[in-house]
Amino acid sequence: MSVSAMMCAVSLQIIANVATIIVEETEESNEEHAVWFQRLIVIDFLCCGAILLPVVCEFRFS
Repeated sequence: MSVSAMMCAVSLQIIANVATIIVEETEESNEEHAVWFQRLIVIDFLCCGAILLPVVCEFRFS
């Protein structure tokens, strides 16, 4: 994975985590609120996987 792709994944993960904190702190309890919270969690996990996968492959094949 190139450095620019990893920087993009890290930046997206930071934005998703900040947005998750903002969504958690608001007191809205409608369905759209829950859907956005779930989407942000999925984005966070995808970014984590995008960062960890090349690292694990590098250790496994080296």
